[in-house]
Amino acid sequence: MAAFGRASPSKVYGIAVALCPQRENSQEEEKVMQIEKDTKLLKRVWKVFVYVDLAIVTAGLLLLSQYFSWDVFIANFHRPATAATSVQPR
Repeated sequence: MAAFGRASPSKVYGIAVALCPQRENSQEEEKVMQIEKDTKLLKRVWKVFVYVDLAIVTAGLLLLSQYFSWDVFIANFHRPATAATSVQPR
């Protein structure tokens, strides 16, 4: 049995923790809860940022695909050099 005046450990989530005054616990709990709230907010903001970036990139690629043809690009890039190196028969 625990004697009066001594702090007896209590089990919280399976971990032995010495009893603390209620005021200190509430301040620490408030700090932890504030950190958790800030973390959730940061995750939400990050998700919004990522989704907006994905939407912008997708819209840009769709717009670009309307005006850009890969086949035409390759055809212009590998244009035959007949005009520059043509030799007229004698």
